[in-house]
Amino acid sequence: MEKILGQGFITAIGGGFIYLFGAWDIAFQVLVTLVVIDYATGVMVAYLNRKLSSQLGIRGVFKKIAILTTVAVAVLIDRVMGTDVLRLATIFCLCGNEGISLLENLTKLGAPIPQKLVDALIQLRGKGDKEDGNKTTNN
Repeated sequence: MEKILGQGFITAIGGGFIYLFGAWDIAFQVLVTLVVIDYATGVMVAYLNRKLSSQLGIRGVFKKIAILTTVAVAVLIDRVMGTDVLRLATIFCLCGNEGISLLENLTKLGAPIPQKLVDALIQLRGKGDKEDGNKTTNN
């Protein structure tokens, strides 16, 4: 009985995840990976610069939650419009932004960054803008 309840709980969580974020496709996997690694490298940079604080850490977590919320909004709008274009364009744009932020952190940590990688992330961010017809806003 407990096994069935556990399986039902996992199924419900998975269903809620797919409802909010769409498929667990490669685009979303890349975004989630970039979000996690960008946060981790941001913490490393803050530590090395002696600026690590719980308030900054929480602010970073809120920013990452906002990124995932943006994807959820795009998924919901796609459902209303009967398309799947906005979600993918949003993910492309966010991957570009997160990737560039990650490269900035890696540079601050002293890692060499190939220019081709920078160019690819800028192109990815621009691809998201072209697909949804809007420009990215950063606050």
